[in-house]
Amino acid sequence: MADVFAQIDALLSDALSELAAVRSADALEQFRIKYLGSNGLVKGSMKLLGQAAKEQKPALGQRLNAVKEQITAAFEATKQAQSQDATADRDYADVTEPGTPLRLGKKHILMKVVDELTELFGRMGFA
Repeated sequence: MADVFAQIDALLSDALSELAAVRSADALEQFRIKYLGSNGLVKGSMKLLGQAAKEQKPALGQRLNAVKEQITAAFEATKQAQSQDATADRDYADVTEPGTPLRLGKKHILMKVVDELTELFGRMGFA
């Protein structure tokens, strides 16, 4: 049973060392797929729980959950750090966004008076 705990510890150390080497968003996503994905190594190590003896399952399950939480926390911390680094270097002016439209001319004075009178009569109850 000690070899199972050694496998879990090796998985944790491999994951943390590999995560420390991640420098890009693509590599971070590959790490997530490899370790935390539905067919990842962490989920695959949960199969060891089925092979363990009945009295050793609680300890093994707690250790597996602790390792999964540690890897997930380290992944989230790295993801957060990378997103902060990416926004620090980014220019906030989006050149593809349409600008504010130019206002050409003004309303004619008679149209302003008509609009004011229409609004006034509307407040008095006329439709």
